[in-house]
Amino acid sequence: MAALVLLEAIAIGVVAPFVMKSNKSSSGTTAMSSGSSGGADFVEKADANCSALKAYIATLGKPKTPAEIELQMDELLPAFWRKILAQSELAVPRDKQTTARQWMHSMAAVGGDYEALRAAAARRDATAMQQANSSAGAHATDAARLSKELGMHVCFQ
Repeated sequence: MAALVLLEAIAIGVVAPFVMKSNKSSSGTTAMSSGSSGGADFVEKADANCSALKAYIATLGKPKTPAEIELQMDELLPAFWRKILAQSELAVPRDKQTTARQWMHSMAAVGGDYEALRAAAARRDATAMQQANSSAGAHATDAARLSKELGMHVCFQ
């Protein structure tokens, strides 16, 4: 029973960073270099990317076993990396460049943790799954802090 509770906690932890409040939509992106438009456009598009990922994650269900977590990660990771790429293509206001780079690194670190979780689930290694989930939580906390600094209301909130 304790193992099942642990696995459920790990599965919840996997998707928790994307439990978001908003379903804003936006169209189009530009390069993540010096943005000439205001920060509101960047924030709106970044939050829209996160909202789209949240909607996709909601379709994946709630895995309870390592095999189910592995399958969920197989489905989630390509979409996650596509959204990270979409975030990197946004025009960031000049005064937010450094924070945006840190934010991108934090989100990529979460993705790396998800990759580690998937590999651990494939090996049915509960200890490694727990470690990957713990690392993902720490990186998601950092991404949430940076999202707030950038003015976002959805990403990692």
